[in-house]
Amino acid sequence: MTSVLRAGLVAAVALALAGCGGATNAQPSAAGTSTVTTASTAASGSAAALAKEDPHAILKRAAAALRSVRSYHIDGTETDKDGTSRLSGDVIAPGRVRLALTLNGQTVRIIVIGAETYLRASRSFWVTEGGVRSSGSVADLLADRWVKAPDSSTKDLTDIAQRLTPEHLAACVAVHIGTLTNRGADTVDGEPVVVINDKGNVPRGAPGDLYLAASGPLVPLRLVQTGPDRLDGPRNVRCEGPATKDETPTLRSETRMSAFNKAIRIDTPAGVLDLNQDGTTLGGQA
Repeated sequence: MTSVLRAGLVAAVALALAGCGGATNAQPSAAGTSTVTTASTAASGSAAALAKEDPHAILKRAAAALRSVRSYHIDGTETDKDGTSRLSGDVIAPGRVRLALTLNGQTVRIIVIGAETYLRASRSFWVTEGGVRSSGSVADLLADRWVKAPDSSTKDLTDIAQRLTPEHLAACVAVHIGTLTNRGADTVDGEPVVVINDKGNVPRGAPGDLYLAASGPLVPLRLVQTGPDRLDGPRNVRCEGPATKDETPTLRSETRMSAFNKAIRIDTPAGVLDLNQDGTTLGGQA
């Protein structure tokens, strides 16, 4: 099955930089790994029952469960030939997202509220990833403060929010799935789950395991890509995003989802620098 959450991570990396005038050859480096552990103890009776079900039927139920979600927390890591990037944040349907994205040892924070997008990063981020001249005043102006993204980049950045909505994830959970196997009951952080394995043996597929909650709604708690994804075959633009010039395979990834339907607030940050009004130009201009 295609990792839609992983696709959201890729989109955040690429679009955050593109929207800020970033260099097109930015490459992620090691930024830590996921801390989720999976025990091999016996799970609940519900998980035992799910362990006997057809994996395709379970995926359909998982999609239905996702459509009932209104908010959740996400943590993800992705590794390719250039290193590891990390994404953490909160999502409120239909269009509020708060993310912290780490790449090249730098962290940029992103808030999307409807059609408006705000970013906050260090001075070194704007210089090394945003293409701002280190000798100019723009880097000092942007450093460590919330910046409203220019109107020209809003559409691309708000796509991140759309691709992370529960409805979108539900629509894409079964895209590019290969041979599925129900691996039975397990636990994630003490919670009973059922594990669905995808062999990834189809064009655009990727091998991995999906851990679905066996107590309560059948929502995903953990998604692990265990091997390189395939880049052959037709692309599903809705679920994978538009093609990139230098697309490279993801070697492995891990995504966790939690805090489903918990009370989360994502508000417009205070003290925002509005580049639309200020007239400041990014991408190397001082």
